[in-house]
Amino acid sequence: IEGRLSWHFIPQSFKVFLDCDIDEAARRVYGTQHNPDEVRHDEHYANHEDAKTALEERMASDDRRYLKYYGVNYRNPAQYDLVLDTTTFPGPDVTAAKIFEKIEKKA
Repeated sequence: IEGRLSWHFIPQSFKVFLDCDIDEAARRVYGTQHNPDEVRHDEHYANHEDAKTALEERMASDDRRYLKYYGVNYRNPAQYDLVLDTTTFPGPDVTAAKIFEKIEKKA
């Protein structure tokens, strides 16, 4: 199950946190607007900085909301079984491989 609070509501699960440098995240999000093979919600940004600002605002809003309603900081790495910085990963296949590798070691 994927979700920012899944770790909190399913405590016995294997919990993974995917991190990424904000500039790289903005590049990825902004870049998908120009690639017809990658559809990403209805988000449209004028440029990289616009995407970065929107991501920062969303994270700050999520931080406030999750703390207010659930009393948790979802970005605290101590709550996860695996924390991956995907900033330099070439694609989702590498991320998935690293997750499966860790799950297999844990089993």
